[in-house]
Amino acid sequence: MKEGSVLLDYLKTLKQKAVSTHPAKTLEKYNKYYFSESHSEDVDGKSTSKTNYNMVKPIIDTKSTLVLDQNLSTQVTPRAVSHATFNEIQSIQDKAEILNDCLQHVLYNNKYPNLESEFAKSAMINGVSICKVFWDAKKDEGLGNVGLEFIEPLNFYPDPSATSIETCNYIFVKKVESLFDLKKKFENDPEMLEKINTKDL
Repeated sequence: MKEGSVLLDYLKTLKQKAVSTHPAKTLEKYNKYYFSESHSEDVDGKSTSKTNYNMVKPIIDTKSTLVLDQNLSTQVTPRAVSHATFNEIQSIQDKAEILNDCLQHVLYNNKYPNLESEFAKSAMINGVSICKVFWDAKKDEGLGNVGLEFIEPLNFYPDPSATSIETCNYIFVKKVESLFDLKKKFENDPEMLEKINTKDL
């Protein structure tokens, strides 16, 4: 048995554990309340469908707009250090300004206002908002830079034994890609291309 197949089998086992504890039904219910005007009601064991005015959507949209209108900003600020000399304080402030410039560049490159809208709406609908921060080698003309990406909670599968993101041993993220993009990504891997063509993934 190849080492690669052993690793894949192990990953599939971990994924099954993460999927089995994922609150998919609850999240789907929340999204149904927001996106749909038709709600099913169970009466005496029979499912009936009634079309009602969706009161949830305008409330969430209004609250999201109010949050975004506050123009909350993310900045790097220097932390006060006890017994620091004037030169040390000035040095810390200078470093904070440089880091803040870097942060603003990252936010601008990732079109943060659009992401911020998705984060706010997801938090209102699902009670949680998830941002993936990663190194994107394609940014800045191939030099690479920090990338930000909104992750739909329905597609986020953390380690079920963890108590926080920091204590997760692994996290699975479901992502849908076209066959064209997959073939382009693995154009130099004949074995993977064969699996893609035969849909043996």
